[in-house]
Amino acid sequence: MELVEKKGTELTELQISISHAITRAAHGLTLVEKRIVALFIAKFDNSKHRKALGRVIPLQDATIRITAKEYSDTFDIPMNIAYRDLLKGTDKFFDRYWRVIQETPKGKKEFKYNWLEGVVYHHGEGWVEATFGQKTIPHLVFNLKDQYTKYKLKSTIALTSGYAWRLWELMAQFANTKKPANEERLVRISLEDFRYSMDAPKSYKYSQIRQKIIESSIEQIHKQNQIKVTWRAIKVGRSVVSLEFKFKPCDQLDLF
Repeated sequence: MELVEKKGTELTELQISISHAITRAAHGLTLVEKRIVALFIAKFDNSKHRKALGRVIPLQDATIRITAKEYSDTFDIPMNIAYRDLLKGTDKFFDRYWRVIQETPKGKKEFKYNWLEGVVYHHGEGWVEATFGQKTIPHLVFNLKDQYTKYKLKSTIALTSGYAWRLWELMAQFANTKKPANEERLVRISLEDFRYSMDAPKSYKYSQIRQKIIESSIEQIHKQNQIKVTWRAIKVGRSVVSLEFKFKPCDQLDLF
């Protein structure tokens, strides 16, 4: 079968669609791993899989190819580094999973799901193919519109930190509402949930979360996507208990 590559500009226009459950879940992914999984998701044919929710789809339909050239063109990375990133990054996915914690009357219940079921490396041809795990596929299917986070791949190409990417996804969860385009969106999240969704080190104090995660991520998002984000910490007494972010989607850029 002949391998046809999409141009970087075509790929960046593709949409990433993930369930809110994944948006809020802890990933533990590095920036390189986020880029790889984003490319896999962007190339996942949503129209073909709209009815896949709740059933097992054929293995070939869950398998996606990424070439070193696609990765290089999309994220403006030299070819030799692109293929190295693809090899090392996909290899790491065998140790990666996304996890969700659910509160129950009997205590917390934790779910862990593998991103990928298998990977094939085509060393002589410079491309990799990976198969999504069957438990993950329903969370990548654009089926229940109001329960999915959607954004364009191009909105992430210049983000250089995993924290900025995670904050962008958190914002995107609230961007696709039925509100008018010029109306401000509000994201309110507890500090505990924010820490969890950002995969912040347990050792981080609030001051470190503010400096190393929030402020640096907002600066990147503004520089990359020309979206101004304002935020404030909400306190009870002297302790910060939640965070509030405000922004406008900016329809002209077509990022969501």
